[in-house]
Amino acid sequence: MSMPATFRRFFEPICRSSARRPGAWLLGVALFSLPSVLSMEDIRLDTNLVRLLPVRSPAASETKALQGVVGDEAHFTVLFEGDGIDALLGAVRETAAKVRALDGVLSADYEYPLDFVERFRYWLVPEYYLERTLDHLIGLEAEVSPVGANLLSAPAENEGRKSRQETEEMKDLLDRYSHLTEYHQSRDGRVMGLFVRPRAGLTSLADLRRLWLGIERAAGAAAAAHGVWAGVGGSQTENLREFDVIVRDLGLSGTVASVLIVLFLALSFRSLRILPVVLVPLAVGLLWSFSLVPPVLASLNIITSFLVLVLFGMGIDFAIHLVKRFELEIAHRPPAEALLETYASTGASVLISGMTTGLALLVLAFSNFRGFSEYGLICGASLVLILLAMVLVMPATLVLGHRLGLVRPRRPERSKARLPSRAAAAAVGAAVLASIVLAALGLRFDYDFNSLKPDPAGS
Repeated sequence: MSMPATFRRFFEPICRSSARRPGAWLLGVALFSLPSVLSMEDIRLDTNLVRLLPVRSPAASETKALQGVVGDEAHFTVLFEGDGIDALLGAVRETAAKVRALDGVLSADYEYPLDFVERFRYWLVPEYYLERTLDHLIGLEAEVSPVGANLLSAPAENEGRKSRQETEEMKDLLDRYSHLTEYHQSRDGRVMGLFVRPRAGLTSLADLRRLWLGIERAAGAAAAAHGVWAGVGGSQTENLREFDVIVRDLGLSGTVASVLIVLFLALSFRSLRILPVVLVPLAVGLLWSFSLVPPVLASLNIITSFLVLVLFGMGIDFAIHLVKRFELEIAHRPPAEALLETYASTGASVLISGMTTGLALLVLAFSNFRGFSEYGLICGASLVLILLAMVLVMPATLVLGHRLGLVRPRRPERSKARLPSRAAAAAVGAAVLASIVLAALGLRFDYDFNSLKPDPAGS
């Protein structure tokens, strides 16, 4: 049996049934898709970059183990600035009392555990500070040692200035760990801080945002009552701002992409009435695709969050080919025969090209780097589901669109364009190939995960 005959036998029952009862077919698809709508409500966006690492990587496993002991490092920081220590302390204490009563707060601290710090203070000094202190002492020893030194030469001005600067820095470091304050405050006493840590398991961005707003209200009221300035920051606010930036970028890029695609469709089909026929099957395929995210991946990461735009651009191509071929076939065939011929020819090509692309993307699912593996898994599986929607939803949509006057017959247009000569085609091909090679030679892999974070200046 030939390949075209095989595809015809495969598509024939679907096309015949869709042509007879398109409304019932689409109603069945809508009922079948209801669980997908409920599943999509559970989609979450995880901006934690550690999630992109391999599960068994030392960084990921040790971070997970450390969080089990000391908790999540994310926190809120409330800063108060003013002239009087009594006003600052009053604002901090009032805010701490209100914040501790908020749902989701593990602790709100503004005091140092002096007994613990006094006992282990030098164990708490960062290794970087100790190394700098050691280097400074070695430098001082070398300066006063007469061995190998020209005692008659005067020290260079830059060296003397650098030595004095390092001496002041070392004095500052030693003073920081030898004179401890009771509260989290600056050395001049004008700024006092409050550290707020959410309880373990509070991962919902909506809950964290409510907590953030509650802390801001409490700090603002206390600052106004005591005549000081207050501001809320910390790593947890950065996580929320990163989420806002991603959502804003998704909205902007999605709007631009949608407008451009609608304009392209309007120019290509010379009408806007065709839009529901082209977009409804694709929308159903995207709905099925993203309903898999909660049970399979639990949440989207900062890479897979933009998949809806990628899949929209890839899936719209399938729909355009099918609709245009149906418009040509309906000009000289009954709807049922036109539908079958559309799928036996163009439908087979769409199915094969889409499956090869989807399988190629699914290969990424075997990558140890979860940023790639999750992208390949959800993108490859989504393409398969979009193709399934083109097979199950598009036939009934085409027939119903024809009955409603949305899809109209179109005669093939004779093209007057001339094919380029072999020499011109070879020259253009060589230029394109050379451009690709030159661009590939300039590619570099950026291993810094911080490059994935939003630009603070732009956010």
